[in-house]
Amino acid sequence: MEKYITSLKELIAQVSKNSYTIDNGAKNNDPKSCFQMGMVYLLGINTAIDFKKARRYFANQSLVDNSDAHCMLGLLSELEGDYSSAFKNYAIAAEGTVDGSDNSYIEKVMQGREFLRDLLNKWKLPMRVLNNAITSVLNDYLKGGSLKEASSIKIAAICRDTPSCIIAAQLLCDSKDYSSAMQWLQIGNVGNDNNIYIKIEDKLREMRTSINFSNVLEVIEIEGTSLLSSIDISTVFAPARKALSEISTQCIRLWNKEVMPKIETIKNKWEKDEKNRLKKEDDDRRHALKQAELLEQEEKKRKKKHRDKVVSIILAVLFFPMMLASFFADMSWGQKVFAFLFFTILPMFLVRWIVIKVMDFFNK
Repeated sequence: MEKYITSLKELIAQVSKNSYTIDNGAKNNDPKSCFQMGMVYLLGINTAIDFKKARRYFANQSLVDNSDAHCMLGLLSELEGDYSSAFKNYAIAAEGTVDGSDNSYIEKVMQGREFLRDLLNKWKLPMRVLNNAITSVLNDYLKGGSLKEASSIKIAAICRDTPSCIIAAQLLCDSKDYSSAMQWLQIGNVGNDNNIYIKIEDKLREMRTSINFSNVLEVIEIEGTSLLSSIDISTVFAPARKALSEISTQCIRLWNKEVMPKIETIKNKWEKDEKNRLKKEDDDRRHALKQAELLEQEEKKRKKKHRDKVVSIILAVLFFPMMLASFFADMSWGQKVFAFLFFTILPMFLVRWIVIKVMDFFNK
C-alpha cells in the first residue's frame, strides 16, 4: 500500500511549498492529497486544528481501502471520545469485520491500534494522544481468564455497540451467565436472528423449563391433567411460574439499580479524564509544532548566513583585480581612495545585495 507521508518534516515542507496543489488535488479526490489535507487539519499545519475537516478528508472515498486513513479516523474518534467508531476503524485497518461475526474483533482492534502506534512513532508524534486507560483494558483482554471477561464487559460498557456487546455476551455465555449475556445483546441491539442470540435464548428457555419442573415431583401430565388428581395441571405449575417471574423482576431491578449506575459512573469518569487528557495533548501538540517551526526557521537562517558568506567570498575574488588596479594606478592617493570606494567596494556591495535578493526570491 502506498505511503502518503514519510515524515512530519517533509509534510510541513510540502504544505509550505505546494499548498495550492495539495488542496486542488484533494478537491479532485486524489488519495495522497486527501490524506495530506487530513494531516494538515489534524495537526494544524499553517491553519487552525479542525477535527471535522480532517475526518472528512480521511473518510474520502479514494481512501476507503487505505489502512493508514482508517488508523487516523480511529485516532480522531478516540480523541473525541467516540470509542465505538474508533474500535471499528482500528479493526477495519487490520482487515477485520465489524458486524460481530468475527470472534477476533478485539484482537483486530488491538492490531489496528498497533498500526497507529507505528505511524505515530514513524512521524515522531507523541504517543500520549492514545488513551492509556483503553490500552490497559485491551491488554487485560489478552491475559485471558477472568480478566478477559471483565475487560470485555468494560469495552462493551464503553462502546455499547453490536460487535463489542457480542464479544461480551459470548464470554458470559461460555461462563454460563446467560442472563447477563442476553442483557448485553439487548444493549448492543443484536437481532434475534444472530447465532449467539439464538444460542443464549435456547439456554434461557432450558433454564426456565428446568425451574418450572423443579417444584413438581413425579407429576405425570396427560392432556392437561395429572394422573394423581383430577385438578388442572396448570394450577400445579402456577406457583413455579410466579416465582420465576418474581425472580426475573428482581434481577431486572437489581441490574438497573446496581449495575447500570456503575456503568454510567465509569463512562462519566472516562469522559472527564478524556477531556483533561485532550486538553493536555492539544497543548503538547501545539508546543511541539511551535518548536518544530522554530527549529526550521533557525535552520533557514543558518543556511542563508552560510550562503551569503559564500556569495561575499566569490564577489571579493571577482573584484580583487579591480582593487589592485585602483591601488597601482598612476593617480594621487586621494584619487586612488575615491576609485577604490566608488569603483570597487560600492559596486561589489551593490552586486552582492542584488544577488542575495534574487536568490531569496527564488527560494520562497
